[in-house]
Amino acid sequence: MYHTECNSYFVTDPYLWRERMKILFISQRVPYPPIRGDKIRTFNIIRGLSKLHDISVVSLVRTAKEMPDVEALKQYCTSVDVCMLSEWKSKLNACFGVFSSKPLTLPWYYSKQLKNMIQRKIRDEKFDLVFVVCSSMAQYVFERNDIPKIIDLMDIDSEKWIQYVKCTCFPYSWVYSLEANRLRKYEIDINRRFDSSIVVNQGEKRVFSSFSPYPDKINVISMGVDGEYFRPLTEEYIPNTIVFTGAMDYFPNIDAMVFFCKEIFPLIKEKLSDAKLYIVGSSPTQEVQRLAKDKSIIVTGYVDDTRPYIGKAAVCVVPLRVAQGTQNKILEAMAMETPVVTTSFGFKGIEKAENGKDIIVADTSDDFAERVIEILQNRTLRDHFSRNGRKLIEENYNWDAQINELHSVIEKICLQKDRVS
Repeated sequence: MYHTECNSYFVTDPYLWRERMKILFISQRVPYPPIRGDKIRTFNIIRGLSKLHDISVVSLVRTAKEMPDVEALKQYCTSVDVCMLSEWKSKLNACFGVFSSKPLTLPWYYSKQLKNMIQRKIRDEKFDLVFVVCSSMAQYVFERNDIPKIIDLMDIDSEKWIQYVKCTCFPYSWVYSLEANRLRKYEIDINRRFDSSIVVNQGEKRVFSSFSPYPDKINVISMGVDGEYFRPLTEEYIPNTIVFTGAMDYFPNIDAMVFFCKEIFPLIKEKLSDAKLYIVGSSPTQEVQRLAKDKSIIVTGYVDDTRPYIGKAAVCVVPLRVAQGTQNKILEAMAMETPVVTTSFGFKGIEKAENGKDIIVADTSDDFAERVIEILQNRTLRDHFSRNGRKLIEENYNWDAQINELHSVIEKICLQKDRVS
């Protein structure tokens, strides 16, 4: 199927492929619009691969409101098929799942209808490759070994649940510990059964390799940013304006903003009384909405376009205390020349960045507040981080390079599968 003399960047010339591949994507949510981490990544992978291959997507949906997103995704795909899975059914399945040995995320995302659809499509459409998004969806092709399989784990979920245990009290800590232990065993089994397990950075690979006996099957495909879409605004930023972006029903983001507003923002306001904080992201919980009782804190909820908020902010804060993988919010802010102050948890996923040159890292409330104030008060310092951040993105985090690397992984496993068969 493949040109045997291709190097790792052969994909830049589509004629190096003997034929278009048929690739089946299996996703837990429709990867459109690209407004949150997993959707951003999966959408850009689909868009990149669709330039050379025929992409079919099967996905779960929760409500009929998602159907316009399904239609929009079709412009990049041969087909997009979805199955409805209600929230109450997921919760019921997960409750019964407590009494099994499987991770609770498996029954949460299980649909018999989707299982049948996937088996039927594989049988009838003769795909060259199956690409699974997230560990929860591996169950749909777990037993199949007649077709090359790649799974994009993104980050190691079991490690994230271990972090949750440290941040919560009983009974949540017990549930999270249970899930962490089950997921760790399941991730090992995934690594054994899939031809390639993909993660977003070398740190995630080191974590996975530390407990999985199949490190040779772990590959790194980094996150990317659309540098044309996330580019600096032409208008001037607004002084003393702070921004945070992210899905605001997601625990790490909720924890980060509650912590920031209670422990850090008051220290900033002591020095800069006119400072304003914009919390930009969909589905803010009541706990997040209550933060807006302070008139200097604006909780926007869902917005169609985050760029005006990022680009007009003087600084982007990412005070995460729980995090795995690579934070898109950091990459997007850097691409727009908005300086970023983050914690070690946020920084560890941006492996090409240098603290003090491209980004600012602070782990205590006092230090974090001081670093933010420095950026807000020192235009020269702000310009330094603005320029370096954008340069870092242009040189290391563009999607074309990541798609090229992914093609190398695809070529390798498909050639290995051909030899075996």
